[in-house]
This record gives sequence, structure tokens and C-alpha cells, in this order.
Amino acid sequence: MPHEIDIEAGKLLRFARQQRRMSQDQLAKEIGVTFQQIQKYEKGRNRMGASKIWEFSQALSVPPGYFFPTTNHAAPKLSKEDLETGKKFIQDHFSFLYQADGSLSTLESIMERMKVAVMRHGVRGVVIDPYNYISRDAMASETDWISDMLTNLRVFAQAHGIHIWFVAHPTKMMRDADGNVPPPKGYDISGSAAWFAKADVGITVHRSDESTDIHCWKMRFKWLGKQGAVPLSYDVVSGRYSDYVDQTYAGVSEGHWSDDF
Repeated sequence: MPHEIDIEAGKLLRFARQQRRMSQDQLAKEIGVTFQQIQKYEKGRNRMGASKIWEFSQALSVPPGYFFPTTNHAAPKLSKEDLETGKKFIQDHFSFLYQADGSLSTLESIMERMKVAVMRHGVRGVVIDPYNYISRDAMASETDWISDMLTNLRVFAQAHGIHIWFVAHPTKMMRDADGNVPPPKGYDISGSAAWFAKADVGITVHRSDESTDIHCWKMRFKWLGKQGAVPLSYDVVSGRYSDYVDQTYAGVSEGHWSDDF
């Protein structure tokens, strides 16, 4: 079993490589190994010796100490000024709707507060995350309740000229013959097939060891886009996405959109 230090060093290796927009194949050629060995280093399955750390540091223009998680090279912190700037941006551009007493919110109370946010603060988009924290009628089936909820919120969005985004989670996914979990789509969302039927746009964020795949499984209006997928790189430290440049990715290179992904 890989040691946790090797796993952390592998994550740092992958992050440094992606920051320099190098593929695993390019880095492998730079230091004289195969891209499969780079994959093993990045997953912590192969331990990096002193000579290999030196070679990686030279190829990626980072100090050798970068690969040791106990040093301060890995994750530079925000300055106090950047933190205050970020907080002000959030305060100026976002409104948060909380249930102060800790109970579940009803759909009616959420819609009333959404209306206030639209009228008073000029809100043009609403994110409901997660939807299953909304209190539902115990007398109605989950399928019927979700269908009615989506209908009511769609009418509300159209009436007030706003976008509404739901964050929903899939049912337990079965692994395929290769042991991989397939990306969930509209019919895999827990609760109701209405998630597929009534959504205008459906997007799945699916993470694997190598990339984060963005799948668009529904696009009601063709002038907004089309179905397909694209791999991105995700930085756990900053929470940011960037173009995926790994040429070894199956079927997709350089982070380009794929209709057949």
C-alpha cells in the first residue's frame, strides 16, 4: 500500500506538471522514463528517490523541497489583502439564504426569500445546494414531489427572469467490467427521472485519478451549446479548474471538447 507521503508527493508532482501544461508523455521523455511510470509516481505507487526528485525539480523548475509536504513550498497562502478583497467580492455579488433555526426549509419559504433577493438585491441566478435539504410533503411520493418542485421553480424562474441551478447527487453507481465508475447522467440522479425530463441543461462533474470530466448530457436549446464532454484538471488546493493537456488521456487530447466522449 502506498505511503501517505508518497501519495502527497505524487499529487504535488501532478500539480507542478499541469501548471506547466506538460503532458505525462512530455515529462516522461524529459527525464527518460515511460509515461506509465509517471502515472505511478503521481499516484504514489512508485516512490521517488533522491535522484528522481532532483530530475523532476529540474524539469519542472521547482526546488527539490517542493516535493516534501512538510515544507512550505506546496501551498502558498492568500495574503491578508487578497483575503479581504475576496471577502468583499463575495459580499458584493452573493446573497446566502440560511435556515437560522436549523430546520429544513420548505419550498414555499425558499421561493419567498428568492423573490426578496431578486427584487431587493437584483439577483439573477440561484444555486440550490443540495436540493434534498428541502422539506417535502410526506404524503407525496419522492418522484411526484421532485416533479412538482421542478415545475414550480421553472415557472418562478421564467416569471422573474433568473437562472436556477440545482446540485443533486446520483444513486449508488455500479462499476463496469474494468472496475471504473461511469459518469452519472440525468436518469442516475437520486429521486426521480424528472431531473432529466424537466432540466434545460444537465451537467455532470465526474472526477477520476487523471482528470475531472465535465459531461453535458442534456442541452434543450441548441443555440446554448450541445451534448458532449471535456476533461479538465482540478487543483484541490485552490479549487480551480484548468485546461487538461495530458496527451495520454483515452480518446481526448489537449482538453478539447468531444461529442463522443
